[in-house]
Amino acid sequence: MIIGGGISGISTAYYLAETGNDVILLEADCIGYGASGRNTGKVSAQHGIVYHELIEKHGKEMAQLYYESHQKAIDAIEQLVATYDIDCDFKRCDTLLYTEEKQQVSLYQKEYEAYETLHIPSSYISSHQDYPQLQAGLQMKHQAVFDPYSFVVQFSKVVSEKGVSIYEHSPVSELSKTEDGLYKVSVNGTFVHARYVILATQYPIVDYGNLYFSYMYCEQQTLYTAKQKKTDRMVSLSTDTYPISIGNHQDKHIIACKSHRNGYEPNFRFPSSFHTMIPNQLQTPWTSSDFVSIDHLPLIGKLEKYNDQLLFASGFSKWGNTTGIVAGKILASCVQNKPSSLRMLFSPQRKKGTFSWNYVKLNLQNAAMFFRSRWIHMDDEMPEKEEGKPVWINHHIYGAYRDENNELFIVDITCPHAGCIAQFNKEDKSWDCPCHGSRFTYKGDIIKGPATCSLSSIHEDKNKCDPHVIR
Repeated sequence: MIIGGGISGISTAYYLAETGNDVILLEADCIGYGASGRNTGKVSAQHGIVYHELIEKHGKEMAQLYYESHQKAIDAIEQLVATYDIDCDFKRCDTLLYTEEKQQVSLYQKEYEAYETLHIPSSYISSHQDYPQLQAGLQMKHQAVFDPYSFVVQFSKVVSEKGVSIYEHSPVSELSKTEDGLYKVSVNGTFVHARYVILATQYPIVDYGNLYFSYMYCEQQTLYTAKQKKTDRMVSLSTDTYPISIGNHQDKHIIACKSHRNGYEPNFRFPSSFHTMIPNQLQTPWTSSDFVSIDHLPLIGKLEKYNDQLLFASGFSKWGNTTGIVAGKILASCVQNKPSSLRMLFSPQRKKGTFSWNYVKLNLQNAAMFFRSRWIHMDDEMPEKEEGKPVWINHHIYGAYRDENNELFIVDITCPHAGCIAQFNKEDKSWDCPCHGSRFTYKGDIIKGPATCSLSSIHEDKNKCDPHVIR
């Protein structure tokens, strides 16, 4: 059984179905609704300034594996598109990592040395006609771009035709193991049993004492579209103080920016060069979010060290288009008990960096946000039209939203995962938890975990918190 209908869940189902396994896939909303269908469409092994750090921390061999696994994922997507005639505007291109800040030039030179060490087809540049203030840049060859939503939706149809049973609008509310060794999953008022359970849910819906929520944080970004005249513009990502990611789809750019911790207000401004690069007006804002691990490597494999039946994939750091394919291959190999050279690098049990400064800082931030969320300004006045705000009612914090028809929705915004107070997201009109990334609609319906239940309305009992640390 696979829980989650994004690229990682669908690809895992595909690789398992290819070898004759009986597979069921449950998706809480619609296929591709989450980050898999809401990104810039980059299909790349260029994941920021990562390769010199990988060599330093994990060695050349592991860094080589990281690059090759994502490059093979690009090839796999290209092959899937060709084999099954998936209409998703897949196109090969180079990608560009760049900076407009002089103090980063030495870092780019160091990263380029890592590229050469790993024999990554690339070039170092110090100027580019489309990026007038570029100080240093790294072009990685043979990458790609596609329409991620079209890909994952059509890929799911391929998987369905291979015999995988896919159920949308099927949120899982309970997971337990029976005496006969099977897992019992509660979904839509019924129970489903499976030998293996794979959590492809961005964040695992159970933890069982592993404290994964202390090892990752949820980062959100805002995306826009803008019309473009030059259709061959390079797909790019800046690493500056205010980073911007640009993808291309037919006659428009997809621009991702304003990256920030979930539930926080973004601290962002466009650099002066941006409107030279993108002269047309930004349109259609939406948000997307993903989990980032403290060592910036994904966690793919066994949830518990000695349990081969419960697997998960998380911490993709906003690179899920390729990492989802990598995860699908690894998770399928775990179920089939086949060897995989990538398991050690991405093993959730590696916990490298635990009790490092990054680990301590992350958890201090989580603790601070837990308490700070309770000190937010609130009153008992209801919001205006299309406004959401926390309100104080009967000695308890609620969230109120008034829609365009003047209908008022009031829900308990204490997150049922660990008790933080959710913040209102203006772009998506949702309630987002600042501590561990759970998201809910303004009506209280759960969008994504780690919480496993919706927010109660003011007319219901208050939310009960369960971080699923204990069985």
